[in-house]
Amino acid sequence: MALDPVEVTLRLVDDKVQFDAVSKTRPNSPVRFDYAPPLGNGDGFVGIEMLTMSFAGCVSTAIVGLLRRRGKTLMDYGMTILGHKHEQPLYLEAITFTVHVTSPDATEQDMAEVLALAEKISPAWLAMKGNVAITGQAELSRP
Repeated sequence: MALDPVEVTLRLVDDKVQFDAVSKTRPNSPVRFDYAPPLGNGDGFVGIEMLTMSFAGCVSTAIVGLLRRRGKTLMDYGMTILGHKHEQPLYLEAITFTVHVTSPDATEQDMAEVLALAEKISPAWLAMKGNVAITGQAELSRP
């Protein structure tokens, strides 16, 4: 089954390297990209930050969806994520993350199983696998 492609438009908005990007599905919600001076003004997200945030959002969508599908109650959810950079050339070398869940009924086994499943179904994780070292863990708290 072929899905529609993701369509994003990027436009230069200054005399340095500041861009606004919009998705075809959210044309009124631009995201500002920039770079640190002197190349840019530092007024937007650096691409490697957006890549790390995109990974966090995509993986979190999978985790939350899988937990809810199991009938688990989520009172709080968050993720702390670090994108480890390699210099010269600059690229994302590794990601380490911790999922923080507060739930009265999720178990440590649920969390381990959901993390393993997220690795198999998250589009961002699948795209980075083999190119970026990814390590994740979960912290489960009771209300």
